[in-house]
Amino acid sequence: ATAVKAVAHGKEAAISIDRFLRKVNVEADRIEERHRVRVEEVDMERPTEPRVDMPKHGVAGRIQSYTEVELGFEQESATQEAERCLGCAICCECELCVEACTREAIDHKMQDEILELPVGAIVLAAGYKLYDVSEYPRLGYGKFANVIHAMEYERLINASGPTHGHLIKLSDGKLPKSIGFIQCVGARDVNRGVPECSRVCCMYGIKNAVMAKEHDPEIDVTIYYADIRAFGKGFEEFYNMAKDRFGVKFIHGRVGEVMEDRKTGNLTVRVENTDEHSIQDIEHDLVVISPGIQPPWGLDVIASELGLELDETGYVPVKDELLAPVDTTIPGVFACGCVDSPKDIPDSVTAGSAAAMRATIILSQAEKKE
Repeated sequence: ATAVKAVAHGKEAAISIDRFLRKVNVEADRIEERHRVRVEEVDMERPTEPRVDMPKHGVAGRIQSYTEVELGFEQESATQEAERCLGCAICCECELCVEACTREAIDHKMQDEILELPVGAIVLAAGYKLYDVSEYPRLGYGKFANVIHAMEYERLINASGPTHGHLIKLSDGKLPKSIGFIQCVGARDVNRGVPECSRVCCMYGIKNAVMAKEHDPEIDVTIYYADIRAFGKGFEEFYNMAKDRFGVKFIHGRVGEVMEDRKTGNLTVRVENTDEHSIQDIEHDLVVISPGIQPPWGLDVIASELGLELDETGYVPVKDELLAPVDTTIPGVFACGCVDSPKDIPDSVTAGSAAAMRATIILSQAEKKE
């Protein structure tokens, strides 16, 4: 056993001895032994971070005194080490976290509960699932280091991300000179992915392209698109600003393949340029794929429990997209977020407000009858 586990077992033994001497139930309210993670349950594909090296006295300094060899972490390095994955099923139950939580929100004895609550209305609110772009192997995701998807790109340029907001190529850590954004991967595809448009990909693709230009105006940025669907307030203006002010290039056409030069690591995008009726090979050193949006995990289970039928695309249908955009086919059950269709943040907020209002109306009517 590890030292941590030995401490935990010692505490459990002390509790048992205390209860035995007091002649009370030794087994009552004891925390069940936690499930050990099996090797086959570990996601081996997830990136790992090495442990932070503890600063130490040099060899020459160690023989001159009896001071500690390990000097301890500074605040920054201690935080970095603590932020690594702690879900290793090792906890000594010291309960210092309970003392530190001023909100008294931590209860080590809490067990799973199944509650049945009478309600007057139900609001279904859910996010979405990104299409697995590795289903398009010709685009090189998972094969070439410098092919990433949009979510990974956003983490890359985020100030709290792994590179602290610095835009780099994953192959060598250098600043990319040319970026290609491939839109509609897994969306508007009747053979693979989903047949409908994901609604948000065009605008967040343009946003990411503009952010690359703001990061370094010298970066060459190209967006490969099937159609630009800038339907919201200010969307068309933002699209034009990306072209005219920031110099983002737009090529109308589907990308067929991404190839890598093994010597340089550069990528070549082969695209069918619809406007020029030609096949073009364009070189980039970073390619970002915009995956399509799919119905959220577990939506089919929830819908089945409530007696709702899903439409052919896997979403919960609403009564009328114009007159009853949040009403499902069951009275008192309302849908918002990406439950009934893909949505961006403003549309999700609007639908959530509408669903809450519809639920409030039903509850207020019930109160009047009482």
